[in-house]
Amino acid sequence: MRLELMHISDMAERPLSEELVPGLLDTGLVIAIAEPAAGKTFLGIHVGVHVAAGLKWRGRAVTQGPVVYCIAEGVSFFTYRITTAFDQLGVRAKDHPFYVLPHSLNMRSGDDGQVTPEIGALCEAIGGLPEKPRLIVFDTLNRFMPGGDENKQADASALVRGCEYLQQNFGGTVMMMHHLRKGGDVARGSTVFTGAADQVIFAKRGKGGLTDAPVLWTTEGAGKRKDRDPVKQWFQFKSVAMSKGNLADKTDEDDWDGFYVMRTDYDEDGNEVRTNVVEDTLVMEPCEPPADEEEEGKESTDDMEALVGLMLKDDGGIRVRRSLDLLGWKSMSRFYRTMEKLVAAGKARQNEDKSYSAVRTGNPFKQGG
Repeated sequence: MRLELMHISDMAERPLSEELVPGLLDTGLVIAIAEPAAGKTFLGIHVGVHVAAGLKWRGRAVTQGPVVYCIAEGVSFFTYRITTAFDQLGVRAKDHPFYVLPHSLNMRSGDDGQVTPEIGALCEAIGGLPEKPRLIVFDTLNRFMPGGDENKQADASALVRGCEYLQQNFGGTVMMMHHLRKGGDVARGSTVFTGAADQVIFAKRGKGGLTDAPVLWTTEGAGKRKDRDPVKQWFQFKSVAMSKGNLADKTDEDDWDGFYVMRTDYDEDGNEVRTNVVEDTLVMEPCEPPADEEEEGKESTDDMEALVGLMLKDDGGIRVRRSLDLLGWKSMSRFYRTMEKLVAAGKARQNEDKSYSAVRTGNPFKQGG
């Protein structure tokens, strides 16, 4: 192994670590923590679909690229959860680089910290893709350390080293799904997992099923996020028909057998019997906080007018850090929340270089717009 030292002036020219999904997920090693049935897999799918398709998230450009999803539990309908998520966003799964490893493997490095044959095989498989992945997901963490104990520091460190090896080789984001400790709001097992992560995001859910109340994914409290504003994003779940037609070259939504996933039943002999009932699944989408939830720093008309004024003064487009300096704002979240409102209202647009510009000439607030 050859090591290279860099002069501080060269280090300063390196770009800052970018957000994979602006305002939600960073590049690096990420751990997403939630209690069972709180929507961890749906978060992974939601993020993965946006990254693979390069779809904007809440009006902001996402870093597009291949996704590798390693799923070790609940595999049966996982494929159709993904295709349904693509369908709901209006794009076809087959047109985008979303890859699945549908079984477990041991991601712990060797006792001496070296790469094991299993990690090497995964690296080889990923290296065979046309492009380096932007997102690799392990769902769930515990299923990718067979024979290990998540409470033991040595085993936890070995798993982290294995995931860090992937992240260092391919860049992008490696996200591990994990469970909350029973009856608490901290991660189950060793503190090594959260200590090593660049970002820790966890779910807070209300009572009842996923469709009963929004779920908050946040980095506040037990989570963490380095060098950026905390994440505080609410998601809602809705039940939809499970679809598979977007995998085909040609689909007809009137062809229910070809487009939707039908439930199966069993006859007296135990044989599968097709039914005419469509399977349901859930999809996750961002939403506003519940009415009884306080939202600090809520954007105002004055904030929106201030941003529009900046955009009108700079035809080349404004960027977040420069805008904060000019306006005297301290929070990036304030900028992004306000810009989301402007984009949704058709008063602003995001450019290809991720800067923002006004859509209309003149101040739309002064024109009654």
